[in-house]
Amino acid sequence: MHCPHCTATDTKVIDSRLVDNGTTVRRRRECDTCDYRFTTFERRGMVEMMVIKKDGTKEAYDRSKIRKALTLAFAKRHMSAEQIEQLID
Repeated sequence: MHCPHCTATDTKVIDSRLVDNGTTVRRRRECDTCDYRFTTFERRGMVEMMVIKKDGTKEAYDRSKIRKALTLAFAKRHMSAEQIEQLID
């Protein structure tokens, strides 16, 4: 992490805690060069999931395709819609 005050690359974490119901990490940092203290908020980036096919092509993950295939696979079995949703999750 770069210091916003002197742009040095050496900083240390003083304190970390979860905020926003555990979706964000708040970190207090201190620069080793100029002793400047600052706060960073780290959130997980949303990355679109991709499916790689046998032939090497890629396509976006589509939850409805999996639901349709599982519904067909379990058509003659005793599987509720809730159980299929749990399986997809």
